[in-house]
Amino acid sequence: MKRFAVFTLVSLLALPAFLFQPDTPAASTSLEITGVNAAEAPTITVTVDVKDSVGQTVRGLTLEDFHLNGRLAEVARIVTVQNVTEEDLPFATVLVIDTSSSMAGPPLERTIAAARDFISRLGPNDQVAVMSFNTDVRVDLGFTTDKNAALAAVDALQFGGQTALYDAAVDGIELAAQAPFPRRTMILLSDGAEYGGASVNPREAGPDLSPVRGVPVYTIGLGFGTDRSYLEALAESSSARFYESPSPDDLEAIYTDLSALFRSQYILTLEFDAPLDGTIYPFTLQAQTDAGVTNIDAATVRAPIPTPIVSLSPIPTAPLAAPVTFLASVAADQALTSVDFSFAGQSVSFAEPPFALRSIRSPCRPATTSST
Repeated sequence: MKRFAVFTLVSLLALPAFLFQPDTPAASTSLEITGVNAAEAPTITVTVDVKDSVGQTVRGLTLEDFHLNGRLAEVARIVTVQNVTEEDLPFATVLVIDTSSSMAGPPLERTIAAARDFISRLGPNDQVAVMSFNTDVRVDLGFTTDKNAALAAVDALQFGGQTALYDAAVDGIELAAQAPFPRRTMILLSDGAEYGGASVNPREAGPDLSPVRGVPVYTIGLGFGTDRSYLEALAESSSARFYESPSPDDLEAIYTDLSALFRSQYILTLEFDAPLDGTIYPFTLQAQTDAGVTNIDAATVRAPIPTPIVSLSPIPTAPLAAPVTFLASVAADQALTSVDFSFAGQSVSFAEPPFALRSIRSPCRPATTSST
């Protein structure tokens, strides 16, 4: 399920020659992009996992060991590299747990046990929040370093109700975006699919929001009744991982793997020099280690849109002989709160959708539209 493999082929031509020699054996070390955060652009962070041939974290890599290529490399450069293991950097996690009726019995019991194990492995400065969802979404515990409080929150989870999967994804991402650390993640577990009408948010809202907020979303599908394509899309939108757990007994190993991953990553900080206009930049990463070069992994960065960008349809300059419709498209990461229309000295403001103006009668003068 790796992302944007097509861009890897394009980027090969730009890589240093020493990385590609004829008859070179397969890479003995592996590199995986595990998260992308462009929410604070022009500073971008990319988390990377580098393992040796036996699955142990490769340590001691520096800025010079990582090679950025692709379209992103044209507008960004790596400025710092931090090793989470060596520098003991904290992270924040939101645990989002399905508690719908289908989770009754072993599914919820094993989920609670796995979540408890994950919490017990957190460092003293790591923070965790707990959310649960069925027909509604609840914040059971806000961000805290208090492991006992977190354990009590997961122990108190009760099953019942339907599955508001789409709302859970959106609310979990929004909570994770408020984390006290720039390195933040969300782990969402569900054993089912969206129950018709349970969510206010549409299906695409979560995958669209994840890269905007800069939150890697790790998803776990428990059993065989999950919406696999949705959980995959949610994880891939932020270059995170999707796990399948056919049996509740597999959950502990998954949460243990995630705990190890979060404590062994490299954090690459990039300096980004391009317009903040929503453009998507594909890129690839490869690392040089003492054991040789790694594989190439691919992902994308979406430039945020902190200020709305308005585009107007062509405006006629000749006198208007008939009613004319002017169309304005607005690109923005935040929801529009108001729209102001002005034409020929007349202005109309709208504080809520639909943002539409039926008519303003005036002699021909250019029209302008602004939004906040």
